[in-house]
Amino acid sequence: MEQVNSDKGSDWKLWEQPASHRSRGRSAFHGALAAKNHGDDAFRAYHHGLLRATHANGLDHGRRQTLIQVATDAGLEIAQFERDLNDRAQLGVIGEDYEEARGIGVFGTPTFVFSSDAAIYLKLDPKVRVGEPALLFESFVKTVVDRPYMMEMKRPTRPTP
Repeated sequence: MEQVNSDKGSDWKLWEQPASHRSRGRSAFHGALAAKNHGDDAFRAYHHGLLRATHANGLDHGRRQTLIQVATDAGLEIAQFERDLNDRAQLGVIGEDYEEARGIGVFGTPTFVFSSDAAIYLKLDPKVRVGEPALLFESFVKTVVDRPYMMEMKRPTRPTP
């Protein structure tokens, strides 16, 4: 989102900015890349943990301390995770992923892209009832794939009473 919404021009690339540039998104992606080096299961555990930490627990996914805590909770080997987190050479992957995603119309996460080339952004409240996600996802896929003309669904944000 930081790259998409940047007003710094098309030559500015988030993944090329110095470590001193504060970015929650880049930090979160860098942590995910570091977790991926531990294997697919570790990546999934880390990814789910980061989503919980951010959306359910209100932690800042741009803080190194949060990334390390999530990695610890996911059972990653922390010394290796921290080495990978310090490896700026991996940041190029973020740029490659960004360019590929922009090529198919992704403007934010989570955007789902189906084999029919139907793509749509979907944001859910993390407090979905137990047992509901699979049923909801089935309905979502059917709606989106069968209706390629549907561009976006969004609820207005309302203050909490």
